[in-house]
Amino acid sequence: MRFNLLSPSSLFLVLTLGATTNALANNDSQYPNVKFSGYLSLIGGRVIDGHDTRFSYNRALQDCPCYIADWTNSAVYNSDWSFDQESRIGGQMVVNIAEALSFTTQVIVRAVETDPEWAWGYFNYQLNDHWSIQLGRKRIPNFYYSDFQDIGIAYPWLNVPPTLYGWEVTHYDGGAVRYHTYISGYNISTSVFGGSGEVEDSRYNRLSYSYPGDERDARVEWNNLGGIDLEINKGIWTMRLMHLQTNGQVVYEDGSTGHKNDISIVGMANNFDFGDFFILSELNKTWRRDDDPDDDPPIYSGSLGAGYRIEQWTLFANYGHLKAEIYDYTIKNPSLTLRYDLDKHSAIKTQFDYWGGDPQAAYTGDATVFRIGYERTF
Repeated sequence: MRFNLLSPSSLFLVLTLGATTNALANNDSQYPNVKFSGYLSLIGGRVIDGHDTRFSYNRALQDCPCYIADWTNSAVYNSDWSFDQESRIGGQMVVNIAEALSFTTQVIVRAVETDPEWAWGYFNYQLNDHWSIQLGRKRIPNFYYSDFQDIGIAYPWLNVPPTLYGWEVTHYDGGAVRYHTYISGYNISTSVFGGSGEVEDSRYNRLSYSYPGDERDARVEWNNLGGIDLEINKGIWTMRLMHLQTNGQVVYEDGSTGHKNDISIVGMANNFDFGDFFILSELNKTWRRDDDPDDDPPIYSGSLGAGYRIEQWTLFANYGHLKAEIYDYTIKNPSLTLRYDLDKHSAIKTQFDYWGGDPQAAYTGDATVFRIGYERTF
C-alpha cells in the first residue's frame, strides 16, 4: 500500500490554510471582506482484475494492467493499493477590494505531485448586473465541471470521467468578458476568453508521449488560446456549449521541440435533474492538426450517466467513451458509484470501473478497478 499524501512543505501549506480558515471563520466582523473556503478528497484504490494487453509502452505505465484516473496529473492505479493518486486538498480565498472589484486565488496540493499548485489568481470587475471582466489566471473552461472539477462533493463520481476530462494544460493566464441575464425563465451565461497557458514538467506528456529510454521532461505550451462558452438553464434542464482554439507545442528540457499542432475543441453538455432521478451527459470533439494532412481525424470523447437519490444515498451508473481516430484506438469506461452523504459538506463514495478498448486499452491493458473515497468542503 502506498500513502504519501503530503510532503513536509505541502503539509506546512495545508496547516497554514487551515489556520487561516479558522481565523477568518472566527473573525468575520474583523475581516468582513475576506472569505475563505476549501475542499478535501481522500481517495484510495487498486486494480482488482485485468490483463496486460498493451500495444504501446511508456515510462509512466510500467506495472500494468493499469487504470488512468487522471491524465492531466498522471494518476494511475495498478494492483497495489494506493491513496496517493487522486487525493488532494485545496483552499480558495476571495477578497472584496472595492464595491465592484474582487480578487480570487486558489491553491491545490495533490498527493501525486506534493508540490503546491497555484490554480487560480484573478481579478473580477463587475461592470453592472450583467457584465463583468476577469483578468489573471483561471481554469480553461473546456468542460461543464472545469471550474470545480477538483471539488469531489460537487458531482456523483469519485472523480470526473477520465475518457473526457484530461488535458495537458488546464489553466490559462489572460482575460475573460462574461455576460449573464435572465429571460422568460431562462438563466443565460456566456463568456469570451483568451490568453495562453503552459505546464512545466508535464505529467500528461510523461503519460501520453514518453517511452522507455526517453527520460526527458517537457514543457507544454498552449499559445494564442481563445474561445467562447454558453450556458442555459431552465428548471430541471441545463445545457452548455463551448468552442476553443489554441496552438500547442511541446518543448523538451534539452531545447528540442516535440509535438506541435493547432488544437480545436467543441463541446456540449446536457443535464437533467428531476429530483430523485438525474441524467448527466457531455460530448467533446477535438482536432489536433499539424503540417501532415493525415493528422485531421478528430478525437471523440463523451460521458453519459444516470443516477437515483434515496435520502442520503445516491446510486450512479456511467459510461465513458473515447475514440481517437488519429491514433487508431478506442477506450471504454463503464462505472458504478455508490455515494452516501454524511451531511451537506461531506460524503463517502465507492466506485467500480472497467477500463478497456480496442486495441485492448492501448497504453494500459484492460482493468477492473475498485476505489473508495471521503470528500468534503469546508
